[in-house]
Amino acid sequence: MLGLLKRYISLNVEIGDAELNLIASYFTPLKAKRGTLLYSHGDICDKLFFINQGCLRVYTFLNKVPSAPGFLLLKE
Repeated sequence: MLGLLKRYISLNVEIGDAELNLIASYFTPLKAKRGTLLYSHGDICDKLFFINQGCLRVYTFLNKVPSAPGFLLLKE
């Protein structure tokens, strides 16, 4: 599951296998069902996500009102 992450990093940065494995060790695979909230308004962003496949809907808030969503569509 971390193969796509490693390939993405390798294509964008010159990096050795040991460093690549170290970076990948900080990621934990997560399968989220449709509609799962990764963060809610007011949460502290303390995680980094790498999306392998699917669609990620992104909302921003202005004065506690959600703006129109942005979409990230990903498919290998």
